[in-house]
Amino acid sequence: MLFGRKPAKVTVRLIDLTTGKAVGKTQVEAPDLPPTWETVPLITLGEEWQILDAQPLLAPEAIKAGLVDLIVRRNIAEGEGALYAEPSIAGSLAPILAGSSKAGVRRYQLLPEHWRQVEFVSTENQKVIDENLTAIRDILENHAVEDGFDKRHIRAGLDAPIAATARISLDEFTATFEDDVDLMDGVAYLGVPGLIEGGFAFTSASLTQYIGYERDGVIAALAIGGIGSHDYDSPEVQGLADFAFDHNLTLVEWTAAKQRNPDSDDFFQLFDSTVVMDDSAPV
Repeated sequence: MLFGRKPAKVTVRLIDLTTGKAVGKTQVEAPDLPPTWETVPLITLGEEWQILDAQPLLAPEAIKAGLVDLIVRRNIAEGEGALYAEPSIAGSLAPILAGSSKAGVRRYQLLPEHWRQVEFVSTENQKVIDENLTAIRDILENHAVEDGFDKRHIRAGLDAPIAATARISLDEFTATFEDDVDLMDGVAYLGVPGLIEGGFAFTSASLTQYIGYERDGVIAALAIGGIGSHDYDSPEVQGLADFAFDHNLTLVEWTAAKQRNPDSDDFFQLFDSTVVMDDSAPV
């Protein structure tokens, strides 16, 4: 009696987003793999984990490699004693482009709660900026606990932080940099299928990461994902300050409840630090 060959098995490793260490491993027969991990939200292995990303995403690539790494974090629902890592989050996320996929796209990724945490805002929104900063200062002063915050502020009134009247194109913004920038093909949220509609991301020569999205050919949101290596008065930072000043923009660091105007030392001091605002690297 002849028997067919057993299906190949693929090793599935769970990698914790925060530590970068493996927290579990199992084997799955190749026919049982999902066509793409992009649309699989959870996996249970000892406990329930939220799937944020997979390397590789697609089953044929995983079968060929014999291995897939799932980037995960514990799935803790609100109301079960979960604390908040950030004192504030954006009131809205940029929408996902219908029908889009991360597969094969060189993309910048970040957690949804890290969206627009350090961003440029039009000064005509100053009243709204002040209202949100006041609420965040209350969180920082009265709701900080050992491992985070027991309350967080959801920012309101800034769905489009860059005023449409500013009419800033992506080409105009990137032209302020003396050196070439490394422009990605898309932007995505970790744990969310698809790509942000109109999303853009690039890394400057200093390795500072700029992210945002466009609407109707102009920038509607412009944020900083991570800050690279700068001198206090580097040409890149001076160029940013001049650009922000010329376009009536201010820089707001929401997680620290700080507003940094481009004509102030505070603006330059932010870039003189080694702050990293997100947990992701381009993929």
